[in-house]
Amino acid sequence: MAGPALNPADREQLVDQWRDRVIAARKRYDLAMVEHQRTGRDFVSGCEPPANHPVPLWIRDEYVRVLRMYTELVISGKIPQE
Repeated sequence: MAGPALNPADREQLVDQWRDRVIAARKRYDLAMVEHQRTGRDFVSGCEPPANHPVPLWIRDEYVRVLRMYTELVISGKIPQE
């Protein structure tokens, strides 16, 4: 279901803002994954990295959340509540 109608200029501005948020969230996720992989390589083969270095699932979840809201905005016209 589409949200309230926006004039084209406002919609374009909102889409641009959310595109920037998606890009920023993806960069944070990519950086976290690189750091996680680097940390894992610092340990001797066969040893487990310490528990305080888990895969950054919350960062992936945030990226997916922002991407979902952006997709709903672009495809369905649903305005994100943030």
